Amino acid sequence: QALLEVSLDATTNYWQWVAAGSALQAQQELLKLAEERGKQYEAGVEAGKFAEIDLILNQQLIAERSTKVLETERKYRETAFKLGLFLRDDVGRPIVPDDQWIPLRFPAIQPPPPGDFQSDLAAALSRRPEPQILQFQIRGIQLDRQLACNEMLPRLDFIAEASQDMCEPATKSDDKGEFELLIGFTSEVPIQRRKARGKVQSTTAKIAQTNQKLRLVRDKIGVELQTAYNALTLSGQIVEQAEASLRASIDTLDRYRFAFERGKIDLIYLNLLETKANETEIKLIEAQQNWFAALAQMQIALGLDPLEQAMTVSELPPSDLPTSLDLHDIEDAQSKTRLKDWDLHESNARQNAE
Repeated sequence: QALLEVSLDATTNYWQWVAAGSALQAQQELLKLAEERGKQYEAGVEAGKFAEIDLILNQQLIAERSTKVLETERKYRETAFKLGLFLRDDVGRPIVPDDQWIPLRFPAIQPPPPGDFQSDLAAALSRRPEPQILQFQIRGIQLDRQLACNEMLPRLDFIAEASQDMCEPATKSDDKGEFELLIGFTSEVPIQRRKARGKVQSTTAKIAQTNQKLRLVRDKIGVELQTAYNALTLSGQIVEQAEASLRASIDTLDRYRFAFERGKIDLIYLNLLETKANETEIKLIEAQQNWFAALAQMQIALGLDPLEQAMTVSELPPSDLPTSLDLHDIEDAQSKTRLKDWDLHESNARQNAE
């Protein structure tokens, strides 16, 4: 039971560490965009191509995003320190995980095949330690009850005694006794049996009480299974929606960056889109973290071996879900198409304004 509890805490802390590392990477990529744009603005201001106000605004973005990176890094370091409680060296000292250990992506999400609830519940009840602990308690109380019942019964003992004087006579007269054998039965009937009767009644009540506890524990395990399966199913759907949202956000940002490079939108609007894409990516990271946390919860609810389950998850391939690294440059072949698309967008915007 302690192994399952500690394994769940360790698994939860691990996925928090992975999510914090992915969020830090996303914030660093967002900062990198502003820094690279800042170099372009500095060169443009010196050449007289850009206004200085654009450079100042971009410097403000760099400062804001640097602050966000530091805040995210603080959370990442905290999760690393907490995870170190579950990592030990040869002498038992905590090991803070190295930054190189963190995976670049979450493992690919592979929903478990649908199963029969009654079969899963029966398997969980056979593996989980809580019902076994109560069953051992019931067995111990039953033995106490049997002892109390025995104390109420008459006592009948069989007796066999044999005696014979040995060695040489101690005096001249032959005073050694003859061989004697005594066989018989003795019996005792307890008159005051109130203590034994009270013990029988109390143990009977304890057995009934513990049986109710066992029933409640079994029902709780069933609820845990239902809750874990529901959380895993809905978490998978949330991941799908977050993925679709991020792909659309990246494509939108890519198109608006195309327009920004051609002077059709300003830096303020582009910053809003970049921030929105970053927030959408963080939501996808959190959705993946919640899915793997729900998977760990279901594995614990089923009473599966934590080490075997960890090895199974470690063998999964990396996820192919999008990240901020998927932002790509505009290809020349797409320039005409996107320029036409943007002109149509501006035309519709003017019509709506009129």
